Formats: sequence, structure tokens, C-alpha cells
Amino acid sequence: MSDREPDFMWLATDSESLYPILIEIETPHKKWFHGDRAEIHSHFTHAQGQLAEWRAWFNRGHNRSAFLEYYEIPPELARRRLTPRFVLIYGRRDNYVNSQRRQEKRAELARADERLMSFDRLTPAKDGVLFSCVRKEQDGYRLVAVPPCLTIFNDGEDYQHVFGWEAALDACLDMAPSRREYLKNQLRLLTENPAAYVQARGGLRFRRPQWL
Repeated sequence: MSDREPDFMWLATDSESLYPILIEIETPHKKWFHGDRAEIHSHFTHAQGQLAEWRAWFNRGHNRSAFLEYYEIPPELARRRLTPRFVLIYGRRDNYVNSQRRQEKRAELARADERLMSFDRLTPAKDGVLFSCVRKEQDGYRLVAVPPCLTIFNDGEDYQHVFGWEAALDACLDMAPSRREYLKNQLRLLTENPAAYVQARGGLRFRRPQWL
């Protein structure tokens, strides 16, 4: 799709828009400002320029429709307004927090569709147990990594579209072996038969939502 890829991307939605959130991650050792001055460091300028490259890409020709096609966005989401957002994770807070001039200047750096943050902002999310990291490849989505606390639903519809579950679970060394084997068995069941937990009663078919 493009010769440039973000480090991570998150897709968020509301009733009107689809928000591809493109995330660039630099290192915590890079500086926002030069020495003791309030002059923006060239490393930061370069990093923020990467966000500008993505913004320009989305505004060029038919790239928005190409984005929707490449990432196989479902029709009900593809019909919504595509509104990209850009995030840069860069440096540490202590490079500007003790200087009013630096804080004021940093507050003016982000454009309307950007979020600039330091590594100090990164904290575990309580709902992260439901999410894994995937990579789009030519033959579909391949799982890259799962969290040690991975939890899944008893509805297999979402899991069918991703391959590589067993390899990613094996690579998650912080997960208890018994939990890893349990999830492998459940995901194998749900990808082969997404309706495995559907019940029939009185002519009705239903599934009680359950975390596994």
C-alpha cells in the first residue's frame, strides 16, 4: 500500500467516523529541546515530520479508498467518514516539565489531528486483556503478539480472520503453560466452528456472552 508504515495502528470508531490512529514511537532517550535552551531539537522535528508524511499520503489521490481496501475494512465501517489521527510517542517529560518556556512551546507543537506524548504517559490498560497485535500481510492478518493476560470471547467470528494464534501463544513466555494450552484449544475450536457455543432451545438459537 505504501513504502512507509507506522510502528503501530489502532482503529477506533464512533457512529459517524472511522479513526485510523497511526502511532510513531521513537526512543525515550531523544530530547525535545537542545541543551538548556527552549529551541526544538532537530530529532523531534524529524520525528514529527513522519506524521506529516502520513497526513500527506491520506490526502493524495485515491489513497483513502486504497487504505480501506488493503486493510479489509468491513462495509459498515468503510461507509463512515475516514478521519485519520496521528500520535508521536517521544522522549521523556523531564526534558521540559521544569521549564515554563519549554512547556508553553511544547503545548503549541501538536497540530489539530496530532497527539504528542512522552514515554511517561504509557501505562497498562485494564481492557488490554482483550487485544492482540496483528500485522497485515498479503494472505490476511497474522498475529504478532498476545498479552500474558489474554482473554477471549466465546464468539469465534473475530478470531477466524487472523492466523498464527498458536505461534504467538507459544512466544508469550510470561503466560502460564496451562493457560496457553487452554487458549490454543479454545481458539482452534472457535476458528473451526465460530458457533461452537451457540445453544438451541425451543426453536431459538442463542449464545450467552462469556469470557474464556
